[in-house]
Amino acid sequence: MGSLHLEITQFKLSAMRIQDMKTKLQYLLTSFDKENAKAQLKSTANQDLHNGSFGPKQIGNFEYFDQGNQKFLSTKLATFYVHLPTDSQAGPSTYTVPYVDPFSGVGLITSLCRRVQVSIGFHGVMCTDVKISKLLIEIEYLSEDEFTYAFMIDGTGRALMHPFLPNAAFVKSTEDPVLVAIGVFEREDNAKSFIDSMKRLSAVQFSFLLHCSS
Repeated sequence: MGSLHLEITQFKLSAMRIQDMKTKLQYLLTSFDKENAKAQLKSTANQDLHNGSFGPKQIGNFEYFDQGNQKFLSTKLATFYVHLPTDSQAGPSTYTVPYVDPFSGVGLITSLCRRVQVSIGFHGVMCTDVKISKLLIEIEYLSEDEFTYAFMIDGTGRALMHPFLPNAAFVKSTEDPVLVAIGVFEREDNAKSFIDSMKRLSAVQFSFLLHCSS
């Protein structure tokens, strides 16, 4: 009971602090006229006063992780990255054919790769790995009723996820990934035209194209 009482007290104090900040914000906004208040809110939303040359991670700086510091890498990568790409890095992204990484032990993965261009020209390639099983969790939310299922294909019509395929999370490095055309699984007469339209949806080499079948 003592611990519960302490938590309730801390919660009440936090609520009081939030209310206090809300009151101060309302006072600051009402101290201006209507147009100035709008300008202040717009400036806040646009982060006009943000200066990227200050702070623990300055814009344009890189952070190196040696072998002895790898355990902190996932924590750093989980931090939201605010310096999003601009049009200067425009270009198609490429997804690799699903494969098994023998070191990670997470089953099938695909790599999203993108060209890195600098002022003097081509600088290299940046890639990030995506677990196929993670994508499967996302598309399992897509269903019309209990008799439907979802599958995913790439731009060539190759089946990447399908109920008839082995579980992507448990494919071992000693096994070859099962990569077959979606037509092997979806043989209905009306499936061909729909799959063709899925492949034409985008010009990228790999598209997250979903279809629910009953």
